[in-house]
Amino acid sequence: MTFSSFLLKHDRKFFKGLAFLSILFMIPVLGDLTGIFKNGLLRKFFSTVDPNFPVYRLVAYYVRALIFNIWFFIFFIIHLKFFTGLRGYKSIQFNKISALALVWFFMFIFIKPLPYVIHFEPLTQFSKLFYAEDGIFEVLTVIFLFLAFLAFFFSGMISIKKNLDWKIASTQFFLGFFCLFICMEEISWGQRIFTWGTPDWVSRINSQNETNLHNMCDRIFHVRYCLCFIQVMFFTCFSLTILFFSGLRNRGQKPALIGLFRLEQYYFLAIIMAVATIFSHELNEELLALFFLNYSYDVLKYYRNFQPQQKA
Repeated sequence: MTFSSFLLKHDRKFFKGLAFLSILFMIPVLGDLTGIFKNGLLRKFFSTVDPNFPVYRLVAYYVRALIFNIWFFIFFIIHLKFFTGLRGYKSIQFNKISALALVWFFMFIFIKPLPYVIHFEPLTQFSKLFYAEDGIFEVLTVIFLFLAFLAFFFSGMISIKKNLDWKIASTQFFLGFFCLFICMEEISWGQRIFTWGTPDWVSRINSQNETNLHNMCDRIFHVRYCLCFIQVMFFTCFSLTILFFSGLRNRGQKPALIGLFRLEQYYFLAIIMAVATIFSHELNEELLALFFLNYSYDVLKYYRNFQPQQKA
């Protein structure tokens, strides 16, 4: 019996078991976070594995582990609901976008020198070129998001011209302006390009001393790693959203809506995005830009070729 046939035969038991294990793992994490386990079970484990482990950042690691573990639990629930059985698995595709996201992910691991990540010296020398402020990947993030904004905008205009449901065009415009918002945040609303000075009132509450909103989080809420936690929660929720709608592929939808919900091809990218939340870096923003560039093009292509008489 092959592994795939074994999984198809016992998939429900397999995912229920993993969901149960994820709940068990929450116990030591919550115990250390709340102080119930005064001896710190995970702290002892980390200290044993690495005596130089940065104990002062334990809370950040605990919260990230907790959020990631909750992602695992919901991931298994989604599989139990939508993917168990041969029909559900047929919607999963490992395609070019999945392969590109995986390459992007491993490039980060081998190039960016971070604690507890592989240090491969022949490649880490290129870290600044790829991952510094205004480096290659940050520039690509901005370009991809702006192109996604244009694609969503044009697909929204097409939906209006074809008299499709107003919710379709509204969703397309919302996604477009969401991409534009993140794009402008990345370049500090033009400050990174035109190099204007940062107003004093912004400098006082912006940890990066630039004109953007996302770097105000830590100082406004007076919470260390506030932005990091928000990013982890956002990307784990975003990943689960993609996985959830991937599972709806075989549930039947109106033809006019299918163009917005064809997300099964991003199944593996969503998983990579969730795993990437382990690292404190802009890797997820790059993966998000990669997703929106491809997804917006798919949406534009679908509605450009869609004929209104197909509506149910």
